[in-house]
Amino acid sequence: MSSVWSYADKIKDGIKLSGQCHQCKKIIICSNRSTTTLKDHLKTHGIFITADIEQKKDKNNHEVQSSRQKFKTMDKFLVKQTLNEIISDLATDGASIRFITRNSFIRRAIKKEGLNLPVNERDVMKLLIEDFEQKKVNLCEKFKQMVHDGRKLSISVDEFTSIRGRRYFGLNIHDSFNNATYNTGLVRILDSCPAEDMLIIIKNHLNDFGNLDKDIVGSTQDGAAINKKFIRISNIIGQFCFNHAIHLAVCDSLYTNKQNNDEYTVEDSNDIDDEDTFEMATDFEIIETSIDNIDHHHLLKISRKIVKFIKISPIRNQIFQSKVKSIYGKEIELNLDVKHRWNSIPTMISPLIKTKAALFETFAELNFLPIINELDFEALEILEKAMDPIRVTVLALSRQDATLLTADKALNFMISKLEQLNSDISKTLLDNLKKRIDERWNKTLMDLLNCLRDPNNIPSKEVISYAGKLANRIFYNVEADEDVVAEAEVASSEEMLLECKLDLILQKDTVNVSKIDTKFKWLKQEFTLFKNTGERTENLEKLYKAILCIRPTSTDVERVFSVLE
Repeated sequence: MSSVWSYADKIKDGIKLSGQCHQCKKIIICSNRSTTTLKDHLKTHGIFITADIEQKKDKNNHEVQSSRQKFKTMDKFLVKQTLNEIISDLATDGASIRFITRNSFIRRAIKKEGLNLPVNERDVMKLLIEDFEQKKVNLCEKFKQMVHDGRKLSISVDEFTSIRGRRYFGLNIHDSFNNATYNTGLVRILDSCPAEDMLIIIKNHLNDFGNLDKDIVGSTQDGAAINKKFIRISNIIGQFCFNHAIHLAVCDSLYTNKQNNDEYTVEDSNDIDDEDTFEMATDFEIIETSIDNIDHHHLLKISRKIVKFIKISPIRNQIFQSKVKSIYGKEIELNLDVKHRWNSIPTMISPLIKTKAALFETFAELNFLPIINELDFEALEILEKAMDPIRVTVLALSRQDATLLTADKALNFMISKLEQLNSDISKTLLDNLKKRIDERWNKTLMDLLNCLRDPNNIPSKEVISYAGKLANRIFYNVEADEDVVAEAEVASSEEMLLECKLDLILQKDTVNVSKIDTKFKWLKQEFTLFKNTGERTENLEKLYKAILCIRPTSTDVERVFSVLE
């Protein structure tokens, strides 16, 4: 639309067109519907309309109209995935390359996105590898920026053997700044792998993501012998997984068979009968026990057999589920526990307790009441209460933002709750938990962390020496002292005489005593300043944040193992 009509009124008489000027009210005839004469008239009033103005106005009107059309759908707000990303997501969810390539629905869905999926499996595999390489480059850039910003990292490592007999190391990198965990993939173990080879494999894997050796504060692993030696020969802080400690404590308490003379033997918890019949005389042994002295291994064994009694027969299970549905309005499945997954114990006993009424009705109908009468439901309820604080603690230890400080609070919470229960099983669990946790408790590291957290905690000479060596390694890149090297030589040399080894150890201790007050005097002064002001100095703040990146558990690595075959 021409801008001339902003200064004149349009008058139509059939096919003729005229314009009445707003200034003088004069009517100007537009011959052949041209506005040139009207523009010339407007010039007499000092109004000049050029073609540039009209084109600019028309252009603006066009942009407004096009912008309105632009935001009519949500597509403009969404970032579409590339073909490589789609293939990677499908593979991560467990879809094989052959399935992705040949599935007609996947092909149609990808085509609707305007993408073409190759028909060759090898080409689809190339897309997956390209996406992996790109993500690896992005991760390297992210780590490079972290190191540039002075942030310190920690790692968690776990070993896994697939059902195909292949062994892998899983390795995650943790950053305490934003509570982030970065999965760096799996490393194949081809031969036997002693601790020395494990150290080389992990260093080479980390080098693929940049020079991170001096920026790794600590490593969290389970308590296997190879991991203990790995920590000894490496130059990083070692933290053994508390979740593994809890698992072992539960196994010590519940998966041991009490024999004569208080001797215990471990039995498999996942044994399943192949027969469809139960003989009361052979499958169940009725024993009389008091609540204060219960054989919980036997209790779980009875619970396990009752679950199998129902689940092994479709007819029995149908009768049981009909009773459950009439009471609760829905079916409730019974589950077997598995020894290597201790949290399956609450999964097994909780449905048993909940469906107690339906179980008694089912066994009465089947004329097997002596079997269900042997199960001590009161003892099961006590066991469930004892397992509940352990379950909550494991969830807290496995959180994304879990640190050694939160782990300390969670473990103390668990211990206090078990002490309050004051039952036979809670006491047994408490003793075993304390024993297993103490084996993995890094006392010097926790003392240092508590001193950095609370200014009222005064660090000992041992803590100051430990903090100084740690600060020198991760911030100032100072190599190990001669006394540490001497200690390593003592540990590694098999041909050295005992007298020489003892001399080196005595020399090392003498040097340490003289160096504590002088070498890390600056650190002692900064702790004093922290106590007086209540605020950490820059060096103490950096050290505090560096230690917080160490994870209390290594179970996060296990999540990636589920994609292996």
